Amino acid sequence: DVDIDIQEDRREEVLDIARNKYGEECVASLGTFGTVGAKAALKDSVRVHGLSFSDGVERTRHLPPPKFGRSPTLAEYSGLRDDIYDLAVELEGTVRSESVHAAAVVISPEPLKDIIPLRRAGGKGNWITGYDMHEIEALGLLKIDFLGLRTLKVIDDCQRMLETGRSGLRCILPSNPEECTDAETFRLLSSGNTLGVFQLDSPGMRRLLQSVAPESFRDITAVLSLYRPGPMGAGAERSYAARKNNRERIDFPHPELEKGLASILDKTYGLIVYQEQVLEILAVVGGYTYGSAELIFNAMRKKQHDKMEAAKPDFIARMKMRGYSDAAIEALWETLVPFADYSFNLSHATGYALIAYWTAYLKTHYPVEYMCALLSNEPDPDKSAEYLHECERMGIEVLPPDINESDQGFTATASGIRYGLSKIKGVGVKAVNSIIGKRPFHNLADYFGRVPAVGLNLGTFTALAKAGAFDGMCNREGLIEVAEKYVEKASSARKAARSGQRGVVKVRYPVKNKSINLKKRQEWEKETLGVELSIGSVVLCPNEPLTTPAFEWLRRVVQSYPGRYPLKIDFGMGIPHYTLPYKIDLNSARRALESL
Repeated sequence: DVDIDIQEDRREEVLDIARNKYGEECVASLGTFGTVGAKAALKDSVRVHGLSFSDGVERTRHLPPPKFGRSPTLAEYSGLRDDIYDLAVELEGTVRSESVHAAAVVISPEPLKDIIPLRRAGGKGNWITGYDMHEIEALGLLKIDFLGLRTLKVIDDCQRMLETGRSGLRCILPSNPEECTDAETFRLLSSGNTLGVFQLDSPGMRRLLQSVAPESFRDITAVLSLYRPGPMGAGAERSYAARKNNRERIDFPHPELEKGLASILDKTYGLIVYQEQVLEILAVVGGYTYGSAELIFNAMRKKQHDKMEAAKPDFIARMKMRGYSDAAIEALWETLVPFADYSFNLSHATGYALIAYWTAYLKTHYPVEYMCALLSNEPDPDKSAEYLHECERMGIEVLPPDINESDQGFTATASGIRYGLSKIKGVGVKAVNSIIGKRPFHNLADYFGRVPAVGLNLGTFTALAKAGAFDGMCNREGLIEVAEKYVEKASSARKAARSGQRGVVKVRYPVKNKSINLKKRQEWEKETLGVELSIGSVVLCPNEPLTTPAFEWLRRVVQSYPGRYPLKIDFGMGIPHYTLPYKIDLNSARRALESL
């Protein structure tokens, strides 16, 4: 069973390689089967017995909640065990539906039709196995999960932007953990400012990073492995952070075990974090071969109590032969069993830690290009809004969309990140492609006269106008007021031209230069972009009175970094704002505020 992460948009290429290399008849997608769970079985049994839906819901309340991602079984049911329960037990685990695994492929050295049952969805397409993953594993067939990973595309896009936008700058990322030593990257990780960093951007993960304060690649691997329900339920992540930073003494399950476990757990401060450590303990301390250790480990991990109980006497005997007391043996067993259940695979954690380091490195050293690539590949509008606010925190200015300058997705510019046209709600990819193909547009008349029909759709045009895409040509408030009228006018002019009617007077599209309504613009931007880009002014709030030299210094800073935002100083205490006769960009405002 092999897992391979592939750049999301190139997954099909790898599948084609596998089919061409091994033959269509030797490669098949893995079939899956949806089975009836405990809750569904109870509800089905209640329904068959003629009782109400609410009776079924009431019965399911006697099941415990899911634990560590595992749903409860009817063996754990605490309610009345009557005919309804007996029928539910018969239904539990039966197949309810069939489907195809999202990523898994089975590969065989000989035609699969000679080994297992196969099917095709709707009688056509690629082969799908008639067995599930457990049966495939029992037969000894190779299963590979070709997982599409969006983050790899983000990294690739970021590197392309650097090559094309910074005079051919080629960013070569480290290919092995020993090369992951950049101090600035580890400072970013320790700060917890990892929104957008692979696997490390949830609030809980960011708090853990601040507590652990990673200083090495090994710490990243541990953080990824510890931030899981099992280790967190046992408080392992808190112990790791405390022990690493000398806030807690390193302990072992029993004093007798310290010598045997020290070499295995030294890099994780006496804690079992990885599956490999469980195997190593069984082999080194228990005297098992790695093959037999794996059998016991799997029984522990899968909660196969009969196999665990059968293996325990041999475990005790082996430990006693090595001179350990009953107390030490029991302490180790009670430590291994729960950790085997939720410990993480070190090789998997290492692979993910490398990607996490790459993304943290890019965010640290090339923030504009990285955040630009991240935004371009994010399909969730709410998450995009989070990343846009993160750009603001980082001092990266997000520029509004522009009909002549914006591309499909976000683009990195010298002054910040330009919003992409296809990221505007209500503007489709087809419309954007048609618009980009006809650029540049010199004015509205030029746009209406040359843009393909899909760009004349009222919904598309209104969304573009509300987002500010035409601000470089005309006043936004005035344009939205006449948008419907002008779209109809342009469509009529186009129909007339096609029918051979040529007007004597050239069609014009005048727009009144109305006063800017900041509140309305922010509403339009929230509607079309999911975030407000229009800012009335940048206000600096000094926490102590400004001296004349400090004020003059600030004036020089502002003059040195011109931008598009008015700059005001709020002195507090009821003193009116002082507006400087200059405009500034957001990056400079942030620098000025921090320096001041």
